[in-house]
Amino acid sequence: MSFAEYLRPPDVTPLMKNMTVEITHVESPTTFWFRTKDGLYPQVLQSIHEKMNINYKLSRETARLSKVSPGLPVAVLHNSEMKRGIVLAKCEQDFRMVKVFLVDFGLTCDFKVKNLRRLYKEFADLEMQAIYARFYGLEENPVKTDATQKISNFLMKNKNEYRAIFQSYKDCRKPIPVVLKACDTGIVINEVLVKRNLCLYSEEYATDLLKHKD
Repeated sequence: MSFAEYLRPPDVTPLMKNMTVEITHVESPTTFWFRTKDGLYPQVLQSIHEKMNINYKLSRETARLSKVSPGLPVAVLHNSEMKRGIVLAKCEQDFRMVKVFLVDFGLTCDFKVKNLRRLYKEFADLEMQAIYARFYGLEENPVKTDATQKISNFLMKNKNEYRAIFQSYKDCRKPIPVVLKACDTGIVINEVLVKRNLCLYSEEYATDLLKHKD
């Protein structure tokens, strides 16, 4: 079996619409990572994880790494499941550790080099599934130092079922501006975060209100 040399970034061109999403990681009070729950993507990713769990148990030694470098696609055990990742950099404090970005979760973790495995090419056909987003019209509340954890806890209570309404944006290298609604209640999460004093409305929000005034 051959190994993957790269992983394709997520395709954000279809994102100018509403979409059911799963929140995978809250990075800051205003930014987060998500995966789409629409179409066949969830089933394809689940199938990849299941096959990876089987294949890497059978070929644990042959997929070992002799060296690592930034950008290298890898497979790594995380929370009892083999997951796809990309090496970001070696850890300065410990040369035996590297930082790996888990491409389907938007999460960066430290792993021992000896625990990494080369990613087989068959598992690289699906592009990275984690997409970077931000809450449209919000900015951080500087007095709420624990806002990230509180927002993460709040979002996970809803079992990650949300409807994302994508706002227009020009730079695909930056997080996509999103208005997030809970699928079960219809509440707008952006508004709830402000009501709970976890975030503040930004100048972007105020400008948008003025544009829609008669």
